Amino acid sequence: MDLILETDRMPCAGESMECHDVTSAPGGKGANTAVAIHRAGHHHCQTSYESEHDIQVFMNGAVGDDETGRVLRTNLEQNGVNVSKVQTISNTKSGTCIVIVDKESNDSRNIGYQGANLQWTANNAISLTGESKPTLVVGFLGVRHEQVTGALQYAKQNNVSTLFSPSPPVTDLDHTIFKDLDHLVLNQHEATIILGQQLSVREIIDIFIKKGVKNVVLTLGSNGAAYATSGGQFGTVEAVKIVNVVDTTGAGFVRHFCLQTLCLSLTKNNLFSDTFTGYYAADYLLQTQWNVELAVSRACKAAARTIQRLGAQEAIPWADEIK
Repeated sequence: MDLILETDRMPCAGESMECHDVTSAPGGKGANTAVAIHRAGHHHCQTSYESEHDIQVFMNGAVGDDETGRVLRTNLEQNGVNVSKVQTISNTKSGTCIVIVDKESNDSRNIGYQGANLQWTANNAISLTGESKPTLVVGFLGVRHEQVTGALQYAKQNNVSTLFSPSPPVTDLDHTIFKDLDHLVLNQHEATIILGQQLSVREIIDIFIKKGVKNVVLTLGSNGAAYATSGGQFGTVEAVKIVNVVDTTGAGFVRHFCLQTLCLSLTKNNLFSDTFTGYYAADYLLQTQWNVELAVSRACKAAARTIQRLGAQEAIPWADEIK
């Protein structure tokens, strides 16, 4: 659950200040991405789980046996996400994120409490849907590392495609997770923490390709995103330029302009774009012939649309809103 505070500016160390507004809204990286995948395959007017593309999204994770957990489950169901595999942990609080939105710079700061997420367990790839073998498994950190690593390994062993977003980043990540990984989506800050050194864009991408990743997407703040494949393809996609930036909770890397056309970089916001990941994943599922450049381009557009609105899940665009 996101608790969003709007302020004129970020407080300094030791400073107390008032905020203009406080809003509580369902969030979380996995949940935001699940909603984004669903919406990427549906038009706003569609109310059923089915669409012409028939992307069925199963959320895996855990909530506490508290009111927050019940709200999070209900919200996901209302957004077309199957929650049958969301575990409820007794005597545990649900995950919460405090988001401070700086109205002066249109940037945000986030502090997360994982709560029940740290007690989530995965048995095998098929158990992630409870029915048939999934087409794609998307994994994040924020749960115990061995659980997300195990889920991705189970998927690989059963010929299920995998996508990994190493957020929030850690220094002790087992790098065997990258071997035979289909998709890796991360930003430069995350790459620096994981690799333990600052490198150029091409150096970062080359390292992960050599580790066994088939498609690497590196978001580049105000410079958009770079991508590469194990087949030797490399390219960049320019960032989308928009106006009326409201919040960077659900998106996080798109270059943007305020109404005075002052350019602001969101590279200070180190959280990965859930909307970008969701639309990229959906494009992989929807394309008849895989084109990584098209997927990155559509993901950039969706993320740009997201930061024009306040909050996270409710701000994620539908397929018909992306030109």
